[in-house]
Amino acid sequence: MILKWGGGLIVFVLAMGACHQGLQDVREAAANRSPTAISCADLVANPPENAWVRLTGAKGALRDAAFRSTNGKTDRVYVPLTCDGPPPRTISLVMSSEDPTLLGAVVAQKDVEIARVVTGMLRSAKDHSTGTTTGGGLDGGCAQCSVKIDKLDPDYVVLEEGASPSALRGIAWLAGAIVGYGVLVRIVTS
Repeated sequence: MILKWGGGLIVFVLAMGACHQGLQDVREAAANRSPTAISCADLVANPPENAWVRLTGAKGALRDAAFRSTNGKTDRVYVPLTCDGPPPRTISLVMSSEDPTLLGAVVAQKDVEIARVVTGMLRSAKDHSTGTTTGGGLDGGCAQCSVKIDKLDPDYVVLEEGASPSALRGIAWLAGAIVGYGVLVRIVTS
């Protein structure tokens, strides 16, 4: 009896999580049908939440970046981006990238200047999906990075380069939730 209800509770929690993630992905895809073009200055002044953006006018350098390594292999780089003009007191925008060219430059310890149009999902630091960044309370913004980013603003945002919203992924999560609820009904009625 305890195993039945314990198993049912676990399935319920998993199904609720799948439902939440599915609804979030579908809602995000519906709100972001194409990337919104935005300048670096406009983004820093008023960053949109969970938006698919095409950022112009930003620049950065690998010498200022943090990088994450998993099992001894560098798999993500965090580059602080600034806009044209005088250097800011704090960093408000960080690009998260898995670009093989940038990762190769990190491994080779080369300094690369970055000045390109970047398309990806804009996230608040606490919502960044890799789980390596936390709000500005963590010095440097990356829990698993050996090198930290200097002068990080507590309210910085992360631009996940190459990420885009996916309604199909959301529907898959919702289908998983439906299956989970079906299993839950079987557990409870057996």
